[in-house]
Formats: sequence, C-alpha cells, structure tokens
Amino acid sequence: MSNLIDRLLRVCWIFILLAGGCVSPPASLHIQTKTPQLTSEPAPTLENLSPTETNQPTAVATTFSKPTAEQPIISISPTPTLIPALFSGCEQSVCYTPFKGILKLPVPQGDNQNVEPSYRYGTTQNGERIPHEGVEFYALFGSPVLAAQDGVVLYAGNDEKNQWGRFTNFYGNLIIVKHTLSTFSQPVFTLYAHLSEILVNTGDSVQAGEKIGEVGASGSAMGSHLHFEVRLDQSGLQNIQNPELFLELKNNSNKKTGILVGRVFSEFTSQTSQILVIQKIENGTLQTNQALYLETYAANIPSNAQLNENFVISNLPAGQYRISTFIEERFFESYIFIEENTLTFINLNLEE
Repeated sequence: MSNLIDRLLRVCWIFILLAGGCVSPPASLHIQTKTPQLTSEPAPTLENLSPTETNQPTAVATTFSKPTAEQPIISISPTPTLIPALFSGCEQSVCYTPFKGILKLPVPQGDNQNVEPSYRYGTTQNGERIPHEGVEFYALFGSPVLAAQDGVVLYAGNDEKNQWGRFTNFYGNLIIVKHTLSTFSQPVFTLYAHLSEILVNTGDSVQAGEKIGEVGASGSAMGSHLHFEVRLDQSGLQNIQNPELFLELKNNSNKKTGILVGRVFSEFTSQTSQILVIQKIENGTLQTNQALYLETYAANIPSNAQLNENFVISNLPAGQYRISTFIEERFFESYIFIEENTLTFINLNLEE
C-alpha cells in the first residue's frame, strides 16, 4: 500500500510540474547549496546485491554465481581500480569540461541511435524491473550491430552455459570485444547482447564501425533491440560503467548537444532512486512539452570512480534547463546550461 501511495504522490507532483507555465530563472545559475565533497572511495560493485531487495521479479536471481570453468572470463578483483578519462571530480555546484566520447555508436546512422530513455543505465523503471546494467537501442530485427572501437573479440556465442550476466540465458547471443585505448591504462570491454546473428568469432580483430552482428531478441529480451554495455578494467559484471559516459554524442548537424552528469545527495536517495524532471527554458519560458524524466541509479550500481555520479543523460540540445525533484514534501529546483560537446556536472544537495 505504501508503494502505491508513493507512486500516486509522484504522479500528482509530476502533473503539478507540467502545469507550471512560465518561470523567470534566477540571474545566477549557480546552485545555492553547500559544496559536498565527492568521495574517493571505490564505486560499489554488484556482488553484494541483497537477496531480499524489493520490487524485483521473484524469478530473477539477485546474486551472482561464479563463472563455470569453461567460461573465458578474467578473474575479478574485489575492489577494481577504474581509470576514467573525464576529470577528477567536481567540488562545486556546477562544473563544465569538454567532452568527446571514446566509443562509436554501435548502430549506424539512419537507424535509431537514441538510447532508450525509459530504461537507462542503473535505473529500474520505478522499481518495476531489475537495475539495468547497460543501455538499449531499439532497432528492427536484423539491423546491423557495429563494433564501438577497434579491438579483439573476447567472446562470441550464447550464454546458455557461460554466465556473463545475472544468470544464464540472460543475454542470449552476445559478443564481447576487448579494446586497448590510448586514453586508458586499463582495457575497456563492450558487450552487445540479444543478437539474432553473430558475424565474428572469438579471437577475431575488429575495427570501429565494422558490422559484427545483427539485432535480435534472444535471451531474456522483450522485443527486438540491442543491449549495450561497457565494462572497465575487467570483463566481469561487477565492472560495468554507464555507457553514456563513453559513447560519442550523436552526429546531428542540426542540433548542438552536450551531456549532463550529476549526483543527488540525500539520506533518502541512499535507500531508493529519485525521479528528476528536466525541462528546457527558452526565452524565459519553461517548455513543459519537452519534459524529460530521469531516475537516479539503484542501490549497488557502480558509478565512475572519480565522477561518483548517480545519473547521466547524453545528447541534450544545448541551452538552459531546469532540474527539479520532490522529496519528503519539499520541492527542489536548479538551473544549468548545456553546451555543445561539453560535460556539465551538477551536485544536487537535497539535505538543506
């Protein structure tokens, strides 16, 4: 009953936000909150997921079995050291830094290159699904799947016996490519899942943009789509990272886009995800018809070790935005700019 009441309150709040009309944003876009310090502690891993975590399908295991002897998986350090290629953290309300993704989009131009917004990395669709280890690209059955960078195929096959995810037969037909990049001292792994066709073999060298498979609906997929993951340092599930921190921004000559990354601080969000509403402001008017809804990461989902983020949304058109949320009968809002080819990092402190 409490979950139902909570969802009804969230729906009512969102309705109020969308009916907000015009606003006059403050002259200064800096957030008037104290400056939290980003922790240097290692990002949490998935190995300690609670077996009693709520809102998960009962048929889904919430712990991770060790790989079988036949699985060619690199051994996993309990506290992996991650080497991000962004910046060393943001200790102000808002920080800006140039951004250029190191990975190509795994689907070609002409196909849908948009990350599915309702089920981003680390989210649960408001508790209805298990936390997402990657991102989705919806595409027609048989559409091309492209290598995101030069590399060597670590694994090409299915996961009926080789467990690469939460349980076997989860990804179906999949490919894992190991990339050695000059911007990282450790390897980057990309995973392409639910394929209908695999066009490479384990050990093959591939080039960025090369067709390596075709979109399908194998494994636990619900409909035809590409499930795409990034794993940093080692190939185990505990090493997942948000792919939107690594993927290039869409090559769209009609729109200048950037990426929004941030962290919500509050005692409440340490226990559950928080819903953020992101709305564009044009000529001083809040564009309610352009509202985006973003869920912060679920518990135990790894963040980037230095950014320590708990939400990311890429390919936002350049301009001014309001970010708002509602927690414990209190409304919070902040104003930011998104700039072309720039990473905007925001610290949202909901404890004041």
